[in-house]
Formats: sequence, C-alpha cells, structure tokens
Amino acid sequence: MPICALPDHLKDKKHNDWCWPFKNIPRGSNAYGPRCPGITCPICHGKGFRPWPPILIKGFGVSRWEGTGEGHSIIHIAKLDDIFVTGDDVYGNVFDGIEMNPALDPGHIVRVKLVRGSGYSPSAIQEFSTHGYEILEPYYVAKWMKWTKTLWPNYRNGYRPDHNDMYYNYSKIVPYAGLHFE
Repeated sequence: MPICALPDHLKDKKHNDWCWPFKNIPRGSNAYGPRCPGITCPICHGKGFRPWPPILIKGFGVSRWEGTGEGHSIIHIAKLDDIFVTGDDVYGNVFDGIEMNPALDPGHIVRVKLVRGSGYSPSAIQEFSTHGYEILEPYYVAKWMKWTKTLWPNYRNGYRPDHNDMYYNYSKIVPYAGLHFE
C-alpha cells in the first residue's frame, strides 16, 4: 500500500468520493507520487514513487491546465480546445489562458510559458473542450465527450493526477460519467 505518496491529511482517509462499495477502500491502496522517498521508503521500497507533475505526450482538446504548486491556478487555453497537439507543440511556447479558479480572480488573462515538468500541467478533468483525449506521463489516458451540459461519458486508465493534493490515483480502465465536478 503506497500510503507514503499521500499528503498527511489523506493518509488515514478512505475513497469517500467513490461509489459504494468502493468508498471504503483506503486512499493509500492506489496512491503514487513524488512524496514517496523512493527506494529508501520503508513502506513500499520505492514502488509508490512517480515524478510530478504529469507531462503531456499527445492529445486532442487538452485545454484545461492546472498549476503544479500551491495556489492551484486553473486556466483555460482556448487555442487548444479543438486541435491535436504533442508535448513538443506546447512545451516551450507561450499561451494566453483565462483563469477559471473562482478563488483566484476568475476571468483574468494569464500569459504562461508551458514548461515540461513545472508551472502548469494538463488536468485530468478536461471540461472545456467538447471532446478529446489525452495521453500523459506517468501513463494516463483519458477520453471524453460532452453529450449535455452536465453529462459526459468518459473513460480513463492509469495514473490520474490530483492537482489539489499532488499525487496520482492509479486505476485500470474506468468508464465514468463526468458530472462537472472534482
């Protein structure tokens, strides 16, 4: 159980955000991330370590990006709503995004240079584009499509990044209906 990857406030918590009967599974049962000290870890011997932040390999409609540090900025880069991109297309380039986090002056324009491994990284929740997919490293694949304003059939597989708490939640192929909340 890689509990070593979780922030302190989640170490004794269960997956209360999952549906029954899974909501009683400990969060540490599938947590991975940069908090694990690696091979010297007495809990998992390095099996829980994954580098942070996630890195875009390729995708279509990957327009929601989240801050990788404290403050948790969420920006919408509209230019990426309906295009195919690789990491080489975005990293090293400057984009204008709109701040979407209600706690951080929503609506103002944020000019960002996307840098592989720091600053902003692709969100697991791509709510701004109508359909698309993303492939990230550590391995994560997500596909989405909006049917209505609040119902989105989706699927994901791999290490789902949690930007709020800076860790990955690993799961095998999971179909789900995105209900427009985190």
